[in-house]
This record gives sequence, C-alpha cells and structure tokens, in this order.
Amino acid sequence: MKDTLVSYETASSLREVGFNEITDYYYPVGGNEHEPIRTTDYWNMYGSVIACPTQSFAQKWLRDFKQIFVYVENEYDNENDAIRNDRFYWVFYTEIIANLDNESFDDEEIKYTTYEAALEVGLQAALNHLKNEQCKQ
Repeated sequence: MKDTLVSYETASSLREVGFNEITDYYYPVGGNEHEPIRTTDYWNMYGSVIACPTQSFAQKWLRDFKQIFVYVENEYDNENDAIRNDRFYWVFYTEIIANLDNESFDDEEIKYTTYEAALEVGLQAALNHLKNEQCKQ
C-alpha cells in the first residue's frame, strides 16, 4: 500500500497556515506543480520549495496542531435494490475538536469514488476554514 501525496494546491494551503515540516517530497516554488520531487536535502527551510506531505501526515498535522479532525467514511447508496459496485462511495467530514461541541463545517454529501479523493477534498475544506479564520483576525 502506498500513501498518497497531497496536491500542489493542498501543499500550498498547508504552507499558508503554518505547515513547515520535513517531508520526503517537495514541490518547487514556481516549478512543475504536478510533479513533486523526492529529496533528502531538506530545502523547505529556505523557501525555495513547498513541502509535499502524504495525505495521512497532513491529516495528522491538522488534528495535532490545528485541532481539526478530517475523516472519511464509506457510505452506501440504498436507492437501488440491485447490488452494484457504484452503490458504495466515500464522503468526508471535518470537525473542530477543540470546540466542546465538536463543531462541524463544510460537510457535504458529495460522493467520491475513492477514499483518497474524498480525503483530499476534506483536507482542502479544513485548510480553507483555517485561512478564512486567519482573515477574520
């Protein structure tokens, strides 16, 4: 099983909200945003690259440092009686865990065909929420 790397858009948003961790992959600033590069030379501190973590690392960082829990669940569409593969789908949820009420935001019932696709959109929703909160301050 291989961990999925975050997209350039997600990596850039992570950087905007304070993510500055050492990762195995980086996107070059102003370079090819579709192809992260693998390196053991940790340039991230110098600003010439954007850290490209795995989705699970980004998910854990958001939970541990920003108190936002992003999770994905498998759902079942029972509108049809026939058994088909397309009846199972993935959805994401986001919660602010620092809030005693576990406030949720941006929980859309959009169906994604893979766990990774749902998680990527969930990460982006959490990051957009953080950026909006920073603008209010």
